[in-house]
Amino acid sequence: MANIRKYFGLFIIAGIALGFFLPGPVLPLKPYLIVLLGLMMFFSCLKISAKDLLLIERDWWKYLVLMGIVFLLSSLVVFAFKGLLSDIVFVGLMVIAAAPSAIAVVFLADILGGEPHKALVGTTLAQLLAPILTPFLVWTFAHQAVSIDTQAMFLTIVKLVLIPFVLAQIVRRIGWDKAILKKSGWANEFLLFLLIWATMAPASMAIKSNIREFWIALGIVFVLLVIQALAGFSFGRERKEKITFTVIAISKNFTVASVLALTLFGAPSLVGPAAFVFLSNAVLVPLEWWSLRKKRK
Repeated sequence: MANIRKYFGLFIIAGIALGFFLPGPVLPLKPYLIVLLGLMMFFSCLKISAKDLLLIERDWWKYLVLMGIVFLLSSLVVFAFKGLLSDIVFVGLMVIAAAPSAIAVVFLADILGGEPHKALVGTTLAQLLAPILTPFLVWTFAHQAVSIDTQAMFLTIVKLVLIPFVLAQIVRRIGWDKAILKKSGWANEFLLFLLIWATMAPASMAIKSNIREFWIALGIVFVLLVIQALAGFSFGRERKEKITFTVIAISKNFTVASVLALTLFGAPSLVGPAAFVFLSNAVLVPLEWWSLRKKRK
């Protein structure tokens, strides 16, 4: 697992690069993206126990505020810049803003010196709330710009997040989780690489034909990340909690958001999620490598 973590950033960078410079081979994968992402989410959810949610009872108000930062604050920030973007690019950026935290926050909180157990509770709660909050927020802030099928969005997120989570909990209950995780090895990282490649491929075409809005989207994502980071850091009480809440606040499940935007709104909507993938990983990947090197010393 340590070796996989060491190359985690390389999978992301390789997927982005191939999506831009070699898009052709993965374009036929578009009809299967939901299945591939569902499988990746299943592997990831095997590391999550539903019992961890019991920790919410002790600090329920903290997680309530944290979910407000993850879902509502980020949506409000993007909505503030609505007038700078075309409708289709705006709705794609709104999808990433209203997306849940990435499951990788547990790993990130660990290597950055945070509290992995709090990150686990935060991201688990975010995944479970996503089928309701993400369609609601996207509709609330973007329905005047484009037609939003909230039912289709809800069902897609259920397929991508809720069903894999439930199946993973059943497997954990049976006791097969450790054997599957042991044998899966690099499978999840390969699926992540493949999904980024497959979503960045159509995104690259949209970006090349709309480079101006891509740069604007990058600027908006930069403001979003700064505000989210400040909110998460300020809300934490002590250093480890500040690191944990910051990671949860800025790390979005960009694979879920990208697949959601692509399947429901088409390739042009991927300009926003692509900008988030670029900028967030430009910050997080070097930070991950630095932290891993520091831990080995």
